[in-house]
Amino acid sequence: MPENFKLDNLRKDEIGKLNKQATQLAVHMRLFDQYLKRVEKGTSWTDEANHVPGSEKLHFILFQIKEKEALISRLRKENSTALWHQEGATRLYTLLQKSTGDFDQFLNDLVLFLSEYTSVPQIGIFITEESGNKKILRLRACRAYDKKKEIESIYEIGEGLPGRAAYEQKDIHIKDLPEGYSYLTSGLGEESITQILLVPIVYNKHSLGVFEFMSPKEIEPHTVSFLKAVADRISSEIFIRKLQKI
Repeated sequence: MPENFKLDNLRKDEIGKLNKQATQLAVHMRLFDQYLKRVEKGTSWTDEANHVPGSEKLHFILFQIKEKEALISRLRKENSTALWHQEGATRLYTLLQKSTGDFDQFLNDLVLFLSEYTSVPQIGIFITEESGNKKILRLRACRAYDKKKEIESIYEIGEGLPGRAAYEQKDIHIKDLPEGYSYLTSGLGEESITQILLVPIVYNKHSLGVFEFMSPKEIEPHTVSFLKAVADRISSEIFIRKLQKI
C-alpha cells in the first residue's frame, strides 16, 4: 500500500467518516508492515504507533507481539546459558579423564581451562595441608598472579578470605574491592581487580581447598554457578588424590 495513501477526510458526511477510517487503517497496516520488517532484521519495535489516532487495537496487537518477542529472547538466553554450562561440563570431564598422575600438573591444567573458558583472568587453587598440629591452605596452582600475591600463598584455616571460605565452607563474593587490592598486568598495562570470588572445595563436609577467582570486571551469575559446580565436581578427585598422596 502506498505510504502517501490518504482519502478526503474533510467531508462531514458518511463518506467522510469512511474515508477517515480507511486512512487510519492504511496507516496501521503500514506501521504493522514496518514492524514485521524490523522483526525480520532482528531489531526491536519502537512506539511509532503512539502518534496515530485511534490506534488502541494496533497497540494491543503489537504489545502482545512484543511480549512474545521478549519471552523468546529470554528463552534463547537461558538455552544459550544451559548449553554453555553443558559444554563446560563436557570439557571438564575430558580434562579429568586425560589428567596424569601428577597432582600439580592436574591443578595447573584445571586453572588454565577455567581461565580460558570463563574469561576470569586471575585464578588460584589453594589446597589444605597438615603443618604440625594445624591445617593450612597453600597456593598450589595459579594464573596471572602478581609476585606479591604469590608470596602471600599460605593461610591458616580461618585466616584471610581463603581461610575464612575454607572454615565456613561457604562462598564469598566481594564485588567492590578497594583500589590496589590486586592488579592484573597485561600488554595494555595494569588493571585494578574489582571483584573476588572464593569457592570452597568440600567433600563429605571436609574442606579440601579453595578456589580464588579475581577479575577487573563483573563475574556474572551464570559464571559463578558454573565455577561452584566445578568445585563440587572435582572435590572427589582431589579427595582421592590426597589419600593416594599424589
